[in-house]
This record gives sequence, structure tokens and C-alpha cells, in this order.
Amino acid sequence: MKKHVNKNRSFDRLQYIMYDKKAREAMIYYLNKHNYTDIVSVENYNFDVSAKKDKEHFFEVEVKTQWKGTWNPLWKEIRIPERKQRLINIWKEKYPEHDFKFVVFDYDKMQWKVPNLTAKELKDWINEHSR
Repeated sequence: MKKHVNKNRSFDRLQYIMYDKKAREAMIYYLNKHNYTDIVSVENYNFDVSAKKDKEHFFEVEVKTQWKGTWNPLWKEIRIPERKQRLINIWKEKYPEHDFKFVVFDYDKMQWKVPNLTAKELKDWINEHSR
């Protein structure tokens, strides 16, 4: 089996400026459409969006700029940047009763809503659902 060599991209400020606001707005639109309340999106280097429905929910939005259109079936996984582990740790340590999801967009469409999972479970779930 060929071992994957991790070549994480570093944080790209220009990409952030171009896509973060658009992704947050798309997430807020989705939450409003699905009857969430108390929707908050504040840039504080924590969760991108929080909202309430049956309980408190946190969302971290990502835009995969290289992804256009439908999911390429040759892609065997979705990669969540390793720096996001910090948010998983905050959620587990401070807010374990809250729901936390990563949401991945291809420009402006929500494509994936990843459930509450540990880092290893997250990787397994992503690999299973990206086929």
C-alpha cells in the first residue's frame, strides 16, 4: 500500500478574504431555511457560526476552491486542515453537550455536513462517505 505523504497547505490569507464571508453567509442562509434560531457569526478564531435548534450547534465552514461541480469519485477523502484540530479540542473540552460539524463547500454549495466525531472517527467517516 502506498503511504500518503502529508503536504498540508499553509493558511492562505487571500483565500480566506475571498471565501470566508461567502461560506459563512451560505451557512447562515441554510440555517435560516432550516429553522435554526439565535444564529451568530463572529470572527473570533473559534467556531465560524453558532445556532440553536434542538440544542446549541457549532459549525466550521471550509471552501475547497479546487472542487467545482459534483464530487469527483476518484477523490477518496475530504481533507480538513490539521489546524482545525484546535476547534475539535475546544468543543470536546468546553462544549461536549453541543453539536459540532464541519461543513465543506465547493464555492457556494454545501456539499458535506460532517457529524460529531473524534479526529480518527472523522477521518474514517470522511473516507467512507466520499466514495
